[in-house]
Amino acid sequence: MSLPASAAQLCEWTGGHLLRGRPNQSFEGTKIDSREVGSRDLFVAIIGPNHDAHRFLGDVLLGGAAGAMVQSDRIDHSLPRSDGFIVQVEDTTRALADLARGHRGSFDGPLIGITGSNGKTTTKELCADILSGVGSTLSTRGNLNNNFGVPLTLLRREDGDGFAVIEMGMNHRGEIADLAAIAQPSIGVLTNIGSAHIEFLGSRETIAEEKGDLLAALPTEGTAVVGHDDPLALAQSERSDARVLSFGRDPKADLCASSIRFLGEGAYAFELESPFGRGEIRVPGLAETIVENALAAAGGALAAGASFERVASGLASHGGVPGRMQPRSFPNDVLIIDDAYNANPQSMRAALETLARLESGGRRLAVLGQMGELGDAAEAEHLGIGRLIGSLDLHEVFLLGPFADLVAEGAHESGLTKNRIHIEKDHASLARTLKMRLGKGDRVLVKGSRAAHMEGVIELLAEGDR
Repeated sequence: MSLPASAAQLCEWTGGHLLRGRPNQSFEGTKIDSREVGSRDLFVAIIGPNHDAHRFLGDVLLGGAAGAMVQSDRIDHSLPRSDGFIVQVEDTTRALADLARGHRGSFDGPLIGITGSNGKTTTKELCADILSGVGSTLSTRGNLNNNFGVPLTLLRREDGDGFAVIEMGMNHRGEIADLAAIAQPSIGVLTNIGSAHIEFLGSRETIAEEKGDLLAALPTEGTAVVGHDDPLALAQSERSDARVLSFGRDPKADLCASSIRFLGEGAYAFELESPFGRGEIRVPGLAETIVENALAAAGGALAAGASFERVASGLASHGGVPGRMQPRSFPNDVLIIDDAYNANPQSMRAALETLARLESGGRRLAVLGQMGELGDAAEAEHLGIGRLIGSLDLHEVFLLGPFADLVAEGAHESGLTKNRIHIEKDHASLARTLKMRLGKGDRVLVKGSRAAHMEGVIELLAEGDR
């Protein structure tokens, strides 16, 4: 928060009580990690399932923090004296949201909220790439898209920011509505509806309703940007009173991509037709899903006031997102495709199909961990991924995790011989086996859910080549 706020404003926004200090004392940044607190920062003592940050209050105050926000049932009156103010609230997690909502009230520029089962982070980065060429743009760092990340992102806004691009994630019902109430988006982007988090929501229809809460929260003068080719996503636009812009490959979409082609140098080109203009778009990326991500980002940016020309140049400048289909060159012309950040059935299929399409002077190898949060569908989905592997032109598969046997079973059923299927017990053994079998010109996809930490395999391979 480069725009300073006072202890009095903090109390007004959160309903808190000034326990120590003066109402006119100010702060500029907001932190929930005590190790990051500086002299102009407010420290919010969050109580989590495993840790209570109130135990760091003494150190933070003695370290010169501008102030602290504490929970009323955790107040320690023996805290050391310092120049920092202290505000007490009933619940520090809820107060963090209230603080962000209050601070949001002084921003009158376009705020784009982005959600969906797949492509949120890439779409957010693409949209920010476009708008940063128009004016200073606040955007979510990484994927800090939950009930802590969204408020902290909003509180980083600087005086000169003219746009905000905020990613919103969830894994339980009601979270998107809560995040939308904090961020108050004027533009909402719904990328698609998949089966990520189905373990907690029960069905894709319920996932659609949860994601659609973003569109339902938009003001009448706002804009809902939604995938036309995804019936579950498109249906959610009916819940919004805002203008609707659809995107997709169907000619009926408001933003329609046609003549899609892979350029060979790790980029896609397509013709974009829209109410805002028509022309060729080029966007870096290995997977064809980058086309839908680019359309979604374009819709959000155009609704925020970007020109068609700026959309084209912004998309062309995209530098990729770590852990999302990122090519990494290794010796002997080996290319590792790092898609290790996360995995669900839809993104796994898209990544494997991309691997199968890549030109290669060697072989195509898949290195896979489990897909998470699938609940009762987990076994069937992993078996299905195995069958897909066997049906594609892949040479070998290396598996890790609790569902490796099911993926192996599916792959063998659909034609992959057992000597081309490798199940390993940990990252180290997988990396050793893979390294022994790598050959000149091989293309290797590495992918799995967050819990699988498949980036560890890539790190071990990289260490061996130093």
